[in-house]
Order: sequence, then structure tokens, then C-alpha cells
Amino acid sequence: MVKNKALLICLNLSIMFFTLTPVLANAEIQVVAIGDSITADYPYLQDNGNGCRCPQEGFEVQLEAKLNASGMPANVYNYGNPGDSTFGMLKRIEQILDQVNPDTVLLLGGTNDIAFFSPTTIASNLAAMVDKVRDYKAEPIIGTLTPDTNPANSFKNIPVYNQYIIDMANNRNVKIADHYSTIVDTWKDLTIDGLHLTKAGNNVLAQNWFNSLSSPKDADGDGDGYTIDQRDCDDTNPNVYPFAFDVCGDGIDQDCDGSDRKCPSITPLIILLLDEKATQ
Repeated sequence: MVKNKALLICLNLSIMFFTLTPVLANAEIQVVAIGDSITADYPYLQDNGNGCRCPQEGFEVQLEAKLNASGMPANVYNYGNPGDSTFGMLKRIEQILDQVNPDTVLLLGGTNDIAFFSPTTIASNLAAMVDKVRDYKAEPIIGTLTPDTNPANSFKNIPVYNQYIIDMANNRNVKIADHYSTIVDTWKDLTIDGLHLTKAGNNVLAQNWFNSLSSPKDADGDGDGYTIDQRDCDDTNPNVYPFAFDVCGDGIDQDCDGSDRKCPSITPLIILLLDEKATQ
């Protein structure tokens, strides 16, 4: 009788497990937004985001609502730090990835770097963040810098910096949310101080992020376990993927490190053998 009761419990647990499985399949996607005061939704939030799903006027809350309404249940976390640079973002990104384990990471930064650093440096820092996000098997999305018409920042040439960011993203097959082009013509109606956005402005950013997020995800075309988004440099060849064994001298970059592995030179060995033979 005890054995039958134990069997009944096991069956009930099995039924519960299979009943829960579809619910797990529809679990929320975790989206992290990392950036400066634009991402932090200043002045509605005048402190670091620290992962909050706030403020109500911010793009994170509006993006989460758009995703939920479209049938993509999501949590969107605000990790914007007012005044932050791409160096600061790069320094703290791994801790955020460890903490949240996100599915998607939204990267928007560089406007605070312009006074001190070249567009090449900003693009390089964003590229390093893209690599870290992909190392965590998450999808990065890059946002172009929003306009800045604040008189104190008249030295900024945002379009030039954006082109470097766009080129970097295209070279690495990263999705782009082009905030600048969608907002520049109506900027004066969507900004509070020439730099930061109104609630309506944040809604435009949320829509841009949404469009990029909801576009089809990168597929694994050759079944080797890596997609182009995960740095597969030839998604038609199952023998080519990151960290694969690279056959030297065959002209194929199997491990996707940017070049074919050079074969070790055997010339010194041949000369040595000839010399030994000549002396015998």
C-alpha cells in the first residue's frame, strides 16, 4: 500500500512537471539597457538606474509595455548612469550581465565622451561591450546617439560619431536602433533642455528599440551551434565557427579569428638534416 502511494505521488509530480513546461516556455525575456543619462531617463530619474523598471516617463517602462502588448512578455531594466562614458559602461557591464543574465542588451553611450575622445575610441569601447554581451550568449543592440542642441555642447558633431558607431555595428552584424534619424527633425518638440528627452521623446526611443528587438533573430544557418550574431564568420560551413580547429595553410579561417593559421616553417629542419648528411 505504501508503494502504491509513493507511485501515485511520483505520477502527480510528473503531471505537474509537464503541466508547467509550457508556462516556462513563455517566460519573460530579460532586457537590460546600459548607458548614460539618456538611458537613465534624466530628469525623471535623477540617480543611477541600478536595474529599476522605472521611471514611468522613461523609455524602459514604455518599451516593456510595447513588448508585452505584442505578445513578447518582458522585463526591461534601467542601468543608465547620468554622466557615464563608454569607459564607465565597459567597466561595469560584466557585473550587470552576471546579475541579470539577460537575453538582450541595449547599448546607448558616447555623448559624454565626445569632449575627450575620438569617434574611433567610442566605437572601439562599444565593440568591446558587444563582445562581452555575446560571450554571455545574449544579443546586443546598438543605439545611435540622440541629438544635442544644448548651447553648452555646440562643439559636438553627433552625425560624425554616429557614422563610426553604425560602421562598427554593421561590421559586427549588430542590430542598430537609429534614434538620431528618427528624432532629429522633431527634436525641439521632444527635448527638455536640448539633450534630455520628454516622455514623448522617450516613447520614440522605446519604439526604435522595440522595432530592433522584435525583428527576426539571427539563425544558425549551418547547424554548428553558432550564428553570425555569435561571431560565426561563415554560416554556410559547419566546420567554420569561433574556436574551431583551424587547419593551417588551407586559406580558410576555421576559427573565425580573422586569418588562416600559418603553418610552422620546416626550412630550418631541412637545412639541419642536409648539413648532417654532408658531414657524414
